[in-house]
Amino acid sequence: MLEAALATARRLNSLPILRRAEELDRSARSRAGEQEPWHPLSAREFEVARLVAQGMTNAEIAGELFLSPKTVSAHIEHMLDKLGVARRAEIAAWTSTVNARAGSDDQRAVAAGAHGRR
Repeated sequence: MLEAALATARRLNSLPILRRAEELDRSARSRAGEQEPWHPLSAREFEVARLVAQGMTNAEIAGELFLSPKTVSAHIEHMLDKLGVARRAEIAAWTSTVNARAGSDDQRAVAAGAHGRR
């Protein structure tokens, strides 16, 4: 899709689209082969998933992560969709398998989060 976007931007001579597509291309190439253990979730979604696995409610997770309960609910809906599961318990089970596979450095990075806490 990126190649098609680049080709279209060049054909239309659209500099804003071309610059953004080139930026995405560079980013994709720099991360080639690099995939977090919690893929397909984002780091923040995995942080929420870990708290779901601990049995926390949306309100408790919201308090812990300084989010609104509605934002937590949205993260959970996205996780259910991305993982192809229907229940919080399935998110918890998936999270435990990721924790088991991930190295301790990866877990520390997630625990610290991209949000600089802990």
